[in-house]
Amino acid sequence: MFTVVGFDFSMDRLNHTPLLTSYRFNRKQLGRDAVNILCKKLSSDSDIGFQPPKGKMVYGLSCPCDLAKINFKEEQEYLRTNIQYEKLLLNSNMDQKITSSHTLDELLEVVGEFQYLIRCVNNIFICLYENWYERRADIQSEHMSCRSIMPWLDTSAFNLNKNCLTDIISSYESPAAYYFSPLVFDKCLFGYVILKYDNSDSYDNTFKNWVTSVANGLELLRLKNDINYLLECQSLNKTHDIMTGLKNDIGIKKSFYESVSRADEKNTYFIMIKCCLFQGNFDDVEKKDKISAILDIANALKQFALIIGGTCGRLNDNTFVCILNTGNMTAENIEDLLVSFITQCKTYLLFYGINSFLYSVLTFEENNSYTDLKQKCMQNITNQINNVFELYKTNHYGLMLEIRTDFFMNPQKEFTTKELCMKYSFSPSYLRIVYKKIFGVSLIQDRINGRIYRAKYLLLATDMKTAEVSKECGYDDPKYFLRQFMNCTGMTPKRYRENYCNL
Repeated sequence: MFTVVGFDFSMDRLNHTPLLTSYRFNRKQLGRDAVNILCKKLSSDSDIGFQPPKGKMVYGLSCPCDLAKINFKEEQEYLRTNIQYEKLLLNSNMDQKITSSHTLDELLEVVGEFQYLIRCVNNIFICLYENWYERRADIQSEHMSCRSIMPWLDTSAFNLNKNCLTDIISSYESPAAYYFSPLVFDKCLFGYVILKYDNSDSYDNTFKNWVTSVANGLELLRLKNDINYLLECQSLNKTHDIMTGLKNDIGIKKSFYESVSRADEKNTYFIMIKCCLFQGNFDDVEKKDKISAILDIANALKQFALIIGGTCGRLNDNTFVCILNTGNMTAENIEDLLVSFITQCKTYLLFYGINSFLYSVLTFEENNSYTDLKQKCMQNITNQINNVFELYKTNHYGLMLEIRTDFFMNPQKEFTTKELCMKYSFSPSYLRIVYKKIFGVSLIQDRINGRIYRAKYLLLATDMKTAEVSKECGYDDPKYFLRQFMNCTGMTPKRYRENYCNL
């Protein structure tokens, strides 16, 4: 006679043949003992003796002993319950609804809708690191945003230090069992799911699949705001735009009132920029190229605000706002510097051209609100848009735009009127007339403007010497560059840098 014995009893042993006789550890008593030991250690430094609780044999069909019918019925009921919950998960459309979520609030609302898939749980909390959406974040944020997802409970978000998640437990007077499960996708930790049990139960395979669906949904939502849905999805952060890293409408509004409160003797300027307008010959821009273009202009505005002194944000798809505090600059100076930075965005110009952005610069006056200034800027830009649309009716507008964009994208390049006329089949006089009629500036002067804008940018954004700037802008003779720069700005490159850098 021999007996095959399983070392550790499992409630799903009915799935195997023959039904093994197994040793069942007294896990419930072990849990009670662990809690008692912890409590005693907190109140006393003395050593605490521990005797492991005895378990028992659960008889099956692998030994000559009689089958334990009571345990057999318990196991059958356990398996029936598991099968029931697995069917509930299989027949639910949780994954589809999670996939359709465009915001974090939508996703958590869906997750709360399917809380019933977790057996016998009293409450479910989801705690996410504040920077969970930064896939490549080297350091997780110190704070986590937590909320219950149970629809009938308070689902308001609250913040906790990542090392103090047990504060959730201290908010309840009655004892309960808590289970912390990490939310992980491809080794990236988003946060935790916390289960609160009022009875002796725990997670199962259905919960494991449920958690996997939540983690997959978070990753998909992050990708939506990182690739294809960047231009349509709402922000995942209350104050920042995920795509560009700039502040969003809420964040820039907060910065505006902070700037006004500490402005002292400085002027506060409210600047709105609309880009990706008037595509014209560039109307075949793909979404991925539009994203690249917007990121390019966002980086330029971020650099602009950093150098001049202020902050900037992205309000929506193609609208940006900058808040600047300066002491010795006029609105005209601000506009000129703004154009200097935007015209250096080669990726943006490649897809949209030089005449595809408009802006409005307003000086803050007492009693101006953020909303008032925003509406005024939008109205100013709307008026400009209507005026620019008239230019589209002008003959050869698309060809002239190509020439102008080339001037600003390649300031170091030599252009001759003869070459341009041969390329576009114009006579020299007609080319000059049409160009000035559309853009209000002569062909030659606009070519100079492209070079001087490049020089202004290099003087403020780099530490290049004047001779290096001169060469970068297409001038072989530094003295000739100096003369043209002074004619356009009224000051030397050195004075210009001293005047506007680190205001």
